[in-house]
Amino acid sequence: MALKTLSEMMPSVAATARNVLGHDILYTPTGTSTALPIKAQGDYSPNMLNGEVSVGIDQDIELMVLKTDLAAMPADGDRITLPRVPGKTFKPVNVHHDETAEHWLFNLKRVV
Repeated sequence: MALKTLSEMMPSVAATARNVLGHDILYTPTGTSTALPIKAQGDYSPNMLNGEVSVGIDQDIELMVLKTDLAAMPADGDRITLPRVPGKTFKPVNVHHDETAEHWLFNLKRVV
């Protein structure tokens, strides 16, 4: 039996990483009212904002979602809620895919 190449193993590796490193989010696609529970890997890095008079912190959130979990490209009308940020709703912005084309990468913008 021939050994699998890394390329052949990537879907399995990506799914395992999602299961181990991912956290649950609720994703509501445009035009639906049903929130889909999916796993995402996230970066919740705070950004320091320097103003003339004060300093603040802005939450810069980037998510990575497997395309097998979210087939359609994230759209402006989609809504996302995060258990780590309760009571707030977000939409995807700056949507692109990673270098393997197996994940959607996008930032979140708070919907007021």
